[in-house]
Amino acid sequence: MIPGLVRRHTAPRPFHRNEMTVSLWRRWLNEERGQDIVEYALLASFLGFAAMAGAEVLRAAMNATYASWDTAAQSDALVEMPDPK
Repeated sequence: MIPGLVRRHTAPRPFHRNEMTVSLWRRWLNEERGQDIVEYALLASFLGFAAMAGAEVLRAAMNATYASWDTAAQSDALVEMPDPK
């Protein structure tokens, strides 16, 4: 700084809403802090949806199996009784 020169403090230029939004998006896209947490959250949600889909398939298969067992058990129970004549 040059001796004897008084430095004037100027007020910061106010951000416009669009400039602030763009800078926030740039910072959010470039910042890597917390990235692991987001990846683990995405992995956990994917595994949750896969488990729900798998449970639905398993439910349908078990329902079909038990229905066939029930039908077989009921048809075995229908035994013709001999005529007591």
